[in-house]
Parts: sequence; C-alpha cells; structure tokens
Amino acid sequence: WTSKGMPKYHLQSYWEERYKREPGLYDWYQTYTRLSPLISKYVQTKHKVLQIGCGSSPLTQEMVQMGGFKSVHNIDYCQIVINQMRGLHQAIEGLSYAVADARAMPEIPATSFDFVLDKGTLDANVSN
Repeated sequence: WTSKGMPKYHLQSYWEERYKREPGLYDWYQTYTRLSPLISKYVQTKHKVLQIGCGSSPLTQEMVQMGGFKSVHNIDYCQIVINQMRGLHQAIEGLSYAVADARAMPEIPATSFDFVLDKGTLDANVSN
C-alpha cells in the first residue's frame, strides 16, 4: 500500500502476490456482454487484437468464444497470472498469452496488431 492508503497497483510485486493469493478469473470493470456493442463498433472479428495488462479477466476468452474473434493475444508482466490463464484457456484456439511489460515491448513489432485493448492498465500505472 502507498502512504496515501492506495494499493501499489503500479508495482509488479503487488500483482505477483495478489495472483498467488487469488487465483481464478476476475473482471474488475465491465464484462464482454456489456462491452461487446462498443468493441464491435471499432474492432472486426478478423482483426488481430492485443490486450495489455490482461490479468485474470475473462474478457478476451469471451471475445473469442462468444464474439467470434479469431486472434486475441494477451500480455501481462505477471508470470503467475499468465501461467494461470494459459492453463485455463489452453484449448481455446485463437487465444494466446505471454509475459510482457506494456510499458516497453521490444519483442512485439509495432505493426503486429490491428487493435490494442486496455481495460485497466492505465489506471494501475498512474496509481503511484
């Protein structure tokens, strides 16, 4: 926690500890059902989508299974949650996970994706 009483969302160590304590799917904000009209307005199911700071949200799983999206890649800098999500979704074609820091992604070429999705990473990074 910070001196202002806020959790240290901006620290990787915060997330490592949290996902050790709280495994499983969790959506902080809106569900795919609520967001699908907005997403479909800007993103086509054939687009290659990158979700940064995926955490344990089921959003992209639902995008693939319910929305028909063909290629959704999720990144998070927390190895624990990436391992958990890979394990949960290994049989879902078109859904992939990798450890990467959205603040610097030299391993991901700039033109690799048609759409980048962020549900909460910006908030977490400015919580400091």
